Amino acid sequence: MGAPSPAELKNLARNITALREEKSVPRGVGLGASGSEECPASSTRSPNIGITAQNGSQVAAVVLIGSTVHGDVNVTTGPGSTAEYKEFIVKAYETVEEYNSLPGEFIFLNERYVDLLMIQKHREVKERQQELCSKGQKLQKVLNSRDGDEYQRTSTHQLFSPDGRGCVPKAVLLQGNSGSGKSFTVQKILLDWSSGSLYPDQFDFVFHLKCKELNEEEDTSLEKHLLSCGIKPEHLTEVLRSPGRLLFLIDGFDELRLQSTPRPHFAIALLQRKKLPQCFLLVTTRSTATPALRRLLRSQHRFVEILGFSEKGVEEYFQKFFKDEKEALSRRALECVKANQNLFTACFIPVICWIICTYLRPRIQNGAELSGLETTTSIYVYFVSTLLEHHYQDLGHPVHSLLMSLGQLAEMGMLQQKVLFDETEVAGIEVPLMPMFLCKTPFRKRLHASPTFMVGFIHLSFQEFFTALYYVLLDEDESLRKIRELLQVTDHEKCDEAMGVSPVHGRNLNAQHLPVLCFLFGLCNNTVSSTDTETEPHQLSASPSIQTLLKTWILQVITERAQAHEGTVGEGVMFILHCLYELHEENFVRKAMDAWEEIHLGTTFLGTTDCCVLFYCLQCCKQIRNLNLGHCLGITIDKLRMLQPALCRCERLCLCLEELTDANVDDLILALGEGNDLRYFRQQRGVLSDQGLQLVLITLSKQRSVGVVGLLVRSISTETAVQLINTTQHTDITNL
Repeated sequence: MGAPSPAELKNLARNITALREEKSVPRGVGLGASGSEECPASSTRSPNIGITAQNGSQVAAVVLIGSTVHGDVNVTTGPGSTAEYKEFIVKAYETVEEYNSLPGEFIFLNERYVDLLMIQKHREVKERQQELCSKGQKLQKVLNSRDGDEYQRTSTHQLFSPDGRGCVPKAVLLQGNSGSGKSFTVQKILLDWSSGSLYPDQFDFVFHLKCKELNEEEDTSLEKHLLSCGIKPEHLTEVLRSPGRLLFLIDGFDELRLQSTPRPHFAIALLQRKKLPQCFLLVTTRSTATPALRRLLRSQHRFVEILGFSEKGVEEYFQKFFKDEKEALSRRALECVKANQNLFTACFIPVICWIICTYLRPRIQNGAELSGLETTTSIYVYFVSTLLEHHYQDLGHPVHSLLMSLGQLAEMGMLQQKVLFDETEVAGIEVPLMPMFLCKTPFRKRLHASPTFMVGFIHLSFQEFFTALYYVLLDEDESLRKIRELLQVTDHEKCDEAMGVSPVHGRNLNAQHLPVLCFLFGLCNNTVSSTDTETEPHQLSASPSIQTLLKTWILQVITERAQAHEGTVGEGVMFILHCLYELHEENFVRKAMDAWEEIHLGTTFLGTTDCCVLFYCLQCCKQIRNLNLGHCLGITIDKLRMLQPALCRCERLCLCLEELTDANVDDLILALGEGNDLRYFRQQRGVLSDQGLQLVLITLSKQRSVGVVGLLVRSISTETAVQLINTTQHTDITNL
């Protein structure tokens, strides 16, 4: 075949240009007037056929006649192609290092990553307050309500999907608090794209721009940066020739230095659409930097917020984290965390979930008992210590001043009973940018007003902890003054009144301050109240004078209750037990418990954490005289097993069990022991067989006395009826 004519070459060139245009704008999609999103085209395009030499391929001596290509076509994959770049990305992003990784240690991203709860809806202030104040099961219900169509739940696969009008956003703003998993999500996007499972037909190249690293680059040109990302110099022009097929992941905008320079950083130019205006952007940022980012973005964008893990996500993360351990051990670890309301609440924040798992792993590997875990205070000190250790270099302030500023804001919130603050309210407090503990929430005061932002802690429990820490870090005289005021305003009987229990001697306790007092007792334990950073060790324990003040106060509370022979009923007692547990000084706890003649918990619902606390305090007693759990709710067989070593030592016991069947009657027998006074026992659900009833009757016959007993039985044989009569005749049973 002869050489193509000039007309044929012109026709071929025209079709090559058309192919490139087709590659920039997806088929059937036209560019909107604003250039900010791609919407369905209003007219159809005639089919185009073309050949282009790209990424090192070769096209030689071709002739286009109609819709047929004639000639010698040699297509080869050259160095620097999309395939080679994807291979480079896989090697770079398939593994990640954790905070505590030693040199050479890494994990595979796909073996650890868990899908996050991401929504597109802006929540109202009341909704944010609900999330910040909820704990445990209640928080699960709140987050489950966010996991649906009402809040526009989304995923990484849907970030660049068409909206209801069929328009694809050119920019996505991915917001999340510190430790919510933004950077891990970006890495997962890169890895999934390079493996062909994400955006396979949408983007030819995806580039990762780490803002923290961009700050250190002397050459701020985009081209120089892309070369460092693995693009070959000879292919750079070709890559940039189709900007509509490029996605830039701008990771950590809040860390990008925005100072004005004669030559703005290329990342700023991308955001402002001054460079490659047709490219796609995904920008991650903490909520604290969202206002600055919105001012830079010159185009319409899709807003997506990461809330953290869902309940299912927490469970999946534990399974993946402990995959090398026995399944039963990893399940025990999750159950122990679920048992502690504060711990399980914190696990919805991915970085803290990692901290908790890291804390538990050596204990699991060493076969240590996990049921008791540590005090809530020790866990929060560990949180703060770990986060400061790995973020301290970014803060630029001494640790003490940072903690004091956070504490001052936290105290203001506790006194005003607020979890979110208008920025004008905190203007008088020098609160540094502490993204690992603080978040910003946008809201509108009026319908047509520009949004302003409210500041708050990542959860109410952190606000409570930092309030207690603030009192400890103040000068001693000021610290004692504030704690005395707290004890006067938050007196123990107000606890009873606030929780629906009658007060004693006219004293009252503000329930808002109960967790602060518990944290204060925890900070009196010197073994858990210290933290170190790379440059600055800091002791967080309470001074001896504070310890003396708190110990004197709680002994006085217990003594007054014992003398009154009332007011020892209800959740006020449980609060005192929690304070003793947080203190975790066995000798003092024994002294405090010995002052109690009777522990009556009233109609308290006993959670698993409460059972851990109760068991610890009872174990410290030389002698357990009188324990009344007869009206308590929620005592399951598992909780009965936790309490069993202490219950069998009770001289006088009242007990109400949620359910009793033949399968667990042995647990009841162990808990009741022998030679004690069983004043009251009742089962709420479950049915005993004739044989099961016989076993219970044998146990009752071994008690010194038995009061009221309520059992549910399916049927009674003649033999069991005789045994029942003999038991009532030979045992001091009031009512069976």
